[in-house]
Amino acid sequence: MPSKRAYGLMAAIILLLSLVAAAAVIAQGTDGTDDGEAVNLDEVTEEAVRRLFDENGVMMNPNRRLARIAREREGGFGGFHFDGAPKGTAFVFMLDPDNRAAAEAAFHAAYVGGQRGITRVVPVQGDFSFADLAEWYYALDTALVENDIHPTSGAPYEIDNRIRFGLADLSQAEDARQIMSELGIPEGAVIFAKEQLG
Repeated sequence: MPSKRAYGLMAAIILLLSLVAAAAVIAQGTDGTDDGEAVNLDEVTEEAVRRLFDENGVMMNPNRRLARIAREREGGFGGFHFDGAPKGTAFVFMLDPDNRAAAEAAFHAAYVGGQRGITRVVPVQGDFSFADLAEWYYALDTALVENDIHPTSGAPYEIDNRIRFGLADLSQAEDARQIMSELGIPEGAVIFAKEQLG
């Protein structure tokens, strides 16, 4: 009879494969096209799975993982996207878009479990590194709640190299911008948009 540890390990592997499949499906659909390709879990490499964990074997959330890549790689990685890109192409935000090799290295470190078959990485000018965006997001999210501003959503968004927060009451945006200023977050780093809860 398998031990509790074996059952736990099997459950962790199943959860991990589910997360990898979900991430691949999400990434596959970000350019607004549906080319009918299915995610093939047999093609998910061991290296792609390993990159989901830190050196202690703890699974990293996507924001912290991308922030870590931005800190560890040169060029100022700010995220990537496929919107408007020809098939097989990824746009990668970089503070130094002239460093194509750094953009390619950052993209390949960040694109875990992708099924697109990316053959071309195009560096584009970014305004912020993902490390800064993630740090500012967590600080601002906490400060907003502490000041009775409760966003309906929020995250660093790779597609526009910015942080986005949804607010049910957009009149709170001015107070939110004041909090940003007090935290030293550049004004252009955050977008507030009206968003109603479900």
